[in-house]
Amino acid sequence: MIGAMTWNQPSIKPKKTTRRDEIFLFIAEFAVEHLGNTPSIGEVALAFDISRATAYSHMLKLVNDGRGRWHDGEFILIGSEFSPPPDNR
Repeated sequence: MIGAMTWNQPSIKPKKTTRRDEIFLFIAEFAVEHLGNTPSIGEVALAFDISRATAYSHMLKLVNDGRGRWHDGEFILIGSEFSPPPDNR
């Protein structure tokens, strides 16, 4: 054998969790605990000790990423098992 071959495999690094990911998970967990209802912008801001404007910005980025949307004033997660309760009007 002329020499041992070595393979340079790229190291697989886990994706860093961003504040946006944390907010997404918070909204999902909140929905589970509150029968599908998601938190308000103010509740997100309070939970993360950030301003309402910053909370809104993160939620808007979730919309831009295709991970959330607003429907009838409620923030809805996309790509999640959590959905709002049925409208029983």
